[in-house]
Amino acid sequence: AGAGPSSGAKSKSKMPIVIVPRSGAPLVLANVKQFLEHGTYVSEAEAKAKPAPGNTFKQGYVVVNYQYSPTRSVSLLVVDEPKRRLRSAEDWQRVATVFVTGSAWQFKDWKYTTPLEVFSKTKGFFIHFDDERPPPLVAKWNVQVMCISRNRRHLDQAVTLKLWEEIVAFCDRRRLLR
Repeated sequence: AGAGPSSGAKSKSKMPIVIVPRSGAPLVLANVKQFLEHGTYVSEAEAKAKPAPGNTFKQGYVVVNYQYSPTRSVSLLVVDEPKRRLRSAEDWQRVATVFVTGSAWQFKDWKYTTPLEVFSKTKGFFIHFDDERPPPLVAKWNVQVMCISRNRRHLDQAVTLKLWEEIVAFCDRRRLLR
């Protein structure tokens, strides 16, 4: 679990980076691959107990892939410990998306330490369940709030498609897709 994106395989060193919370959010490292690649939410506990094939969350990262046109696809490197995993300025320049918990302490010890700075450089998302309200602090941040159903899995894919649409558009604008 010690190698970060800078020291990994060459292909990982070019991928746009997504940061997810370590805990306290519907999407974390253990279940983000299932949600983004397959359009189905599974709880963190379920994902840890029965990891999907190819889910490397125990190594401290996962790679998620998405085919967004017949000829174009994107692979994203997802991490949950930016202080440990993002070691160089180049790593931080590749950060495309940040999923937030709604607490400012999430950014402690990051290169960008305030929500204003984080979301001026990245696309931010706050994902919550349909029976919860976003924390008031989230409304002050430049993040897109998206809701997933706690029980109706047939609605997951619409949220996943919207996330990919926003992530791909942001990466295109920042020229992170090659």
